[in-house]
Amino acid sequence: MDQMERTEMSESRTMSMLNVLFGIWLVIAPYVLSYNKSAAYWNEVMTGIVVIVLGLARFVLPRVNSFSWLTGIAGIWLILSPFFFAYTSAAAYWNQIIFGILIAIVAYGNAGMLERRTHHAAH
Repeated sequence: MDQMERTEMSESRTMSMLNVLFGIWLVIAPYVLSYNKSAAYWNEVMTGIVVIVLGLARFVLPRVNSFSWLTGIAGIWLILSPFFFAYTSAAAYWNQIIFGILIAIVAYGNAGMLERRTHHAAH
């Protein structure tokens, strides 16, 4: 493993841990922002757990790109879910949209990094 590959692995792990932190926030946010026991609560906690598991999986297996793609899908779900559920909390609405965007950006950036390196190595 050369220096460039070690650097990319480190960057991938950093991005994965960032999404783990975002996932942890999603799990605790309903309590902090006081919208527990609602559709927003369950959606956020369950999606947060998924983001945590996928982020940890990508951290442990930084060459497995599918974990980042799936994390990105979870982020997109967070962006769209307030429109499917009738949230009564503006905090839940905005929290899910903002963190959905952040999660998707980090996840797809992480996935794209490996794609670019693989494509570059082939040429």
